[in-house]
Amino acid sequence: MNKTEKYLTRAINKEIGENYKLLGEGETFNFACSSCGSCCKNRNDILLTTYDIYRACKYLDMKPVDFLNKYCEVYIGKNSHLPLVSIKFRESLNTDNKYTVCPFNRKKDEKGICAIHQAKPFICLAHPVGRLTTLDENEKSYFMVSKHHCGSNNENSKKYTLEEWFKDFDLETNQKFTDIYNKLLIDIVNIIDIEKFINNNKIPDIIKDSFLEDMIRLLYFRIDTSKNVIDVITEIRDNVIKNVVCYVHLLCVAGYNIKAKNYKIDNKKLEEYKKTIFKNE
Repeated sequence: MNKTEKYLTRAINKEIGENYKLLGEGETFNFACSSCGSCCKNRNDILLTTYDIYRACKYLDMKPVDFLNKYCEVYIGKNSHLPLVSIKFRESLNTDNKYTVCPFNRKKDEKGICAIHQAKPFICLAHPVGRLTTLDENEKSYFMVSKHHCGSNNENSKKYTLEEWFKDFDLETNQKFTDIYNKLLIDIVNIIDIEKFINNNKIPDIIKDSFLEDMIRLLYFRIDTSKNVIDVITEIRDNVIKNVVCYVHLLCVAGYNIKAKNYKIDNKKLEEYKKTIFKNE
């Protein structure tokens, strides 16, 4: 176990007790799904990535904006201050036992099944396995498994390696996407100090709202399922970065310094924005 793996193990144990363990290459875990549907109830943590939305929209033949409006909630992350997307759970029809349930949960022969099983979000298809990714220059993903998941004590449970568990899922493409997406998040915080931007009371709310609306539109509404997903996220990354750079420079012209600590303002670009803004004065 290398230093990073030891650190992650300590971090996992500290934050979530002894409920999870890191899985090394070749290590196994036991699982057998009984289709009880418990993992599809009373949840508010089913976050969707652009990749998840891409797969679901392609499977359902839906436009991203329609999919988001019907099945999702878009909100601003408390810590990241960036727009996030999660599955919007609905109230159950059971009047005796109130609970919320995933909109894709269906009942068949008294068992719970997923209406988009072939394109379900990564967090769902990976269960009981989770993934951790280090956000540094040596970016690497690690996998962990819950020690007390509902399928661990099932009498029909089988042993799986990570390779066996993900054999029907294109993990390589998903990892490429994740690498690009995580790099995008790093680039954003290296360009703009979002917390300073959001908390600056002198900056009009209409500008903040415009920024967040642009981010939602660029991150989620422009997902073209006719294209390769890696091409899609690459295009999204380029457009998001251009947009963030634009806001930083425009607000600099207006006298607001919201750039990240080590980001250097492009003076040539700054002059171009000034000419555009003040050309009629």
